[in-house]
This record gives sequence, structure tokens and C-alpha cells, in this order.
Amino acid sequence: MKRQPPEYCQPYTRTLPGGGYVAIEVTAVKRLWRSRAYEGRVVIERRGIWRRESPEPPVIATASGDSVEAVVRKLLPTAQCDPVIGSALLRAARAAAAAG
Repeated sequence: MKRQPPEYCQPYTRTLPGGGYVAIEVTAVKRLWRSRAYEGRVVIERRGIWRRESPEPPVIATASGDSVEAVVRKLLPTAQCDPVIGSALLRAARAAAAAG
């Protein structure tokens, strides 16, 4: 019997310089006419202005695919790139400051 992947998993996590972490989260999505698909996102957990306003960490990238591995392959370059993460944090802080 083939083992089914979990409905939700966090296949990649790493600590960020200066604190916090970046993670890839993948969720299984049931489709009506097709086999199971997966949606993933890169999230950043850092304490900041937006964190006090929202319980959800900022999402800096999303992707979908036919397997957890396919989604991770698409999102891993973003999750491993500190300059991309830094600019996303700045954008999130600016948006939170403008909203509040």
C-alpha cells in the first residue's frame, strides 16, 4: 500500500541571521477531477511591527505542484536567499507602518 503524505508539513526550516527563522510550509489540496496537488509558501518568523498586528507571519513566495518535493524545489531558492528575505521583511514592515 502506498503511503500518503501528510495534509500539512514543514519540510524546510532554517534560522535567520539575527534571529527568527524561514520555513517552507506545504499543504495537500484535494482536487475534484485530478490527483492530489500541493500548495506551498515561504514564511518568515521575525518579531516586528506586522507581527504585533497580525498572528500570521509574512508570506514571501507561493508555489504549487504535484508533490511535496516539486513544491519544495520551486520555493527553496527563495528560502535560501537572505537578500530576498531581507527585502521582503522591509516591504512587510513598510506596509504595516502605512496601514497603522
